Amino acid sequence: MRRNKLKIAALAYICLLSAGLKVSAAEINVNDFDTLQSTIQNASSGSVLNITLTDNIQSASEIVTQKDSEVSISGGKTYLINSDALNHRGFNVVNGSTLTISNTSINNFLINQTSASQRDKGGAIYVSGQLDINNTDFVKNIALNGDQASGTVVMGGAIYAKQGTVNINGGQFDENEARRGGAIASEDNSSAIFVIDSSGFVDNKAGFAGGAVSNGGVMSITNSNFKGNIADFSADTFENGGGAISNTGSLYLLGGNTFQQNISGRNGGAVLNRSNSGSNIIITDYAEFFGNEANVDTTKFEKTLNGGGAVFNGNKMTIGDNDLNSRINFTSNSTTASGGAIYNKKDMDINGKLYFATNSAGYSGGAIANAGILTLNTGTSLGKFLENTSGGNGGAIANIGTLTIIGDTSYERNSADINGGAIYNTQKLIIDGTSSFVDNSSNGSGGAIFNQGELTISGTATFQNNSSNGSNSAMAGQPGGGAIYNSSILNISGTRNGDVSSADASIRFLNNSVANTNKSSTGGAIHVGA
Repeated sequence: MRRNKLKIAALAYICLLSAGLKVSAAEINVNDFDTLQSTIQNASSGSVLNITLTDNIQSASEIVTQKDSEVSISGGKTYLINSDALNHRGFNVVNGSTLTISNTSINNFLINQTSASQRDKGGAIYVSGQLDINNTDFVKNIALNGDQASGTVVMGGAIYAKQGTVNINGGQFDENEARRGGAIASEDNSSAIFVIDSSGFVDNKAGFAGGAVSNGGVMSITNSNFKGNIADFSADTFENGGGAISNTGSLYLLGGNTFQQNISGRNGGAVLNRSNSGSNIIITDYAEFFGNEANVDTTKFEKTLNGGGAVFNGNKMTIGDNDLNSRINFTSNSTTASGGAIYNKKDMDINGKLYFATNSAGYSGGAIANAGILTLNTGTSLGKFLENTSGGNGGAIANIGTLTIIGDTSYERNSADINGGAIYNTQKLIIDGTSSFVDNSSNGSGGAIFNQGELTISGTATFQNNSSNGSNSAMAGQPGGGAIYNSSILNISGTRNGDVSSADASIRFLNNSVANTNKSSTGGAIHVGA
């Protein structure tokens, strides 16, 4: 009987091995680089290694994991892995292997190549398998060189993933640098998956796009902070920018993320969603965008087609949930071109409780510039546009596409140096819900709204103390429409107690609205005509 039990136990053990299951892990203490490298690179198939650092490690060359091995490295919150500052990365995680790094810091690795091979990507770590990062910092890792015009662009100052999965839970990415993705990168159309939670990205830099992150695969980010990252290159023929993040894949910002004082040399001070057909971004729950900048050279690039102080969307983006419970704040973002907070080039939905305050644009759309199809839905949660400014048209919003605004919105103390203190429209604009326009002003025409396209206002609209003063020299002292200036198609439901100055135009007035104490040279409330 005892012999039979032993046979059964042996058979079970063999079955476990044949199934590729790991039976036990080897616990190893390491205090020098040579031991760390040889332990990992000599691991046999099926090995599970738990390595604890007992001293700081100075890396002398790349460590390559072995297929079908699992390696964990812990620094115990005490010991670090530093490069010798020569031209090599730290780790290469091959397909079929898993590397876990916990409670340490990986610093000062450098890749400096001109080829288009994997050698020029991933300053600290190159991933084809699975990488798990727990409470580990990456500081001053660099992937340099590469020629954008020839297609050779080095990526991922700290981590580059060709494929596989990267899980990051906690830790800081500070002062890393690359041409694309100063800290983290995956190639366009990549199968790589990143899951990032509770991490910080500070003062990373990209020469082309994605000061901190360049995503071409699938990425989710939760409860993370992006501050002071820079994408500083401006080129004629490429979409560059995204001071914090550049995206050509699927990006999910799932709540609790903040973007502060990131800077782009062209579009998207914080986030750039490029115009690739698969580019898609979803932002949910809570997000904060503060003090981001898109510094467009308007002597080289068309100021009406570039900008987005916080966000530039070139393909498809959804901000907020369909249940309208998301809270999204855009404060003090700026651009030298259009869209102080947001520039939409193609398809965008913005939902929930929205707050746009003190954003500014050098040309149009102090808060939002829309050249595509944009739906803004606040439901019964008040969406607020407060003290946004434009050096041209549309103190809060400039629309040269199709814009639908649904729900409760307020526009207060926004200003434009030319036309449309709150809103400037040359295409199609629908405002449906409860809207209030208070104390908005323009130095041209349309203290609250300037319309040269098709404008429909329905629901309840209140216009109070808006003004157009004509002080801008381009208006030759002939302002019009303290509340609304219209020279095209205007459909209003709810008009009463306002002044209308009319000339040739296609106008319909339906039901009632309120237009009180507005003032201008012509049309104290509404100027209709050329």
